[in-house]
Amino acid sequence: MEGNDRNERFRNTARQFAQKAAEIAEVQEIVLCGSVAGNDPDPYDIDVAVVITDVGCLASVARYARQMSSISHAWEVFVFDEHSVYRGRICHRSKCPAQSIDCMVPECGRIPHLRAEPDFEFDERLFFGSPFETLHPATSESFFLRQRTRLGITSPRAYTPLKPIKTKCIDCGRRFTMDAGEQKWFSKAGLDYPKRCPRCRSERHRF
Repeated sequence: MEGNDRNERFRNTARQFAQKAAEIAEVQEIVLCGSVAGNDPDPYDIDVAVVITDVGCLASVARYARQMSSISHAWEVFVFDEHSVYRGRICHRSKCPAQSIDCMVPECGRIPHLRAEPDFEFDERLFFGSPFETLHPATSESFFLRQRTRLGITSPRAYTPLKPIKTKCIDCGRRFTMDAGEQKWFSKAGLDYPKRCPRCRSERHRF
């Protein structure tokens, strides 16, 4: 998928999730947020936020969220309650708890289907400053707009397209290009950009 094709495909995937999740009575609002909502030409993932009135509905929300994996495994569903409290992110695993080392993290699964992330600290100004597109409003007053007003956020931040980076491989000396998607992948993973070309990286991983 390239550029605008990826953005539109991710957007349609989020809409399909919202159509299903909107049928859950406890779901009050669903928004598409982040890079896709901001029309980033090279989005890395699908970010959706859901406002619920009862955590008992999360098994159904999680089931519909996991269906997005047929298009991309890079999705996140952020969960808030009706009191504006951030509760966590939907786990990608179908069982809670699963047979995974991640399930051993303290507090993981305390609310079923919400994963614990010890190194993640929710930044509400950063989150609510993101562009968003309402996919399902169950009430007349938008939760997201209310939070922006409370925080004094008057306009969402813009997404500046990343330009391809050309660099030289430290092993073979060939020049190679990192496109915007690769740059975002390494940044999101907290990794430095590679110093070796794809061929040399592949050769090193074979041994």
